[in-house]
Amino acid sequence: MQQASKLFIGEHNFLYFCKKDFKENQNYNRVIFNCEIYESRADSKKKLSIYALHVKGSAFLWHQIRCMMGILFKIGKGEQEPSYVEFMLDLTKCKARPLYELASERSLILSVCGFEDAIFTNSFTGSMETYDKVQAICTEKILDYCIYNTSLKFCGGLVYSTPRLLQEVPDIKPSDIPTPIVAWGTACEIAKAKKRAIRDNKKITQGHPKKMKKEKKCQQHY
Repeated sequence: MQQASKLFIGEHNFLYFCKKDFKENQNYNRVIFNCEIYESRADSKKKLSIYALHVKGSAFLWHQIRCMMGILFKIGKGEQEPSYVEFMLDLTKCKARPLYELASERSLILSVCGFEDAIFTNSFTGSMETYDKVQAICTEKILDYCIYNTSLKFCGGLVYSTPRLLQEVPDIKPSDIPTPIVAWGTACEIAKAKKRAIRDNKKITQGHPKKMKKEKKCQQHY
C-alpha cells in the first residue's frame, strides 16, 4: 500500500478516482504533492495499530480521496498489485472505470487549507473554544474505546457454555460459570444458558440418565 500510494504523486488525470458531476469541460487533472501511509497510533502491546493516509495536493475532486483509499484497500488485501494505480491513471490503457468500493467518509479529515498570498488569523479565545470542543470529543471517543476493549476481554467467557470446553472442565459447578455471561442477553436467555451449561456438563460427566438405566438393566440380566 505504501508503494502504491507513492504512484499518486505528480499531476494525473483522476477521472476514475472520483465521482463525476457531469459538468461540461470538467478538468479531472489534479496535482498531488505528497501521499504516504504512516502509523498514526498503536497501543503498548501492539495489538491494535492504526495507520493513516496523508495526502497533500493543489485541489481534490468529489470523493477523490475516498476513491484513492478504496483502491489502496484492494491492494492491501492482495486483490490487486501496486501497479494497478498506474493502470487506472493511464486512460489510454484503462478504458472504463473499474468497480470498487469507496472508503468510509468517517475517518476523512480536511486538516489544512492554504491559499497563495493569504494569511488567516484567529483570536485566542476562539482557538481555546475550538480546542476544548475537540478535546471533549476526543475524550468521549477514548472512553468508548476503553468500554468496547474491556467488553472484548470478557467475550471469551461466553464460550464456557459450549460442550467442547465443558469436556476440558468436567467438574464445573454453577458457581464456576464465568460472570461475563450475565452481561449478555435478557434474564430469560441468561437463565437458559446457565441451565444448558449445567445440563451439558452432567451429560459429559455422568452420561445420559436413560442410557445409564438401560445399561444397568443389561448388567442385571446377565
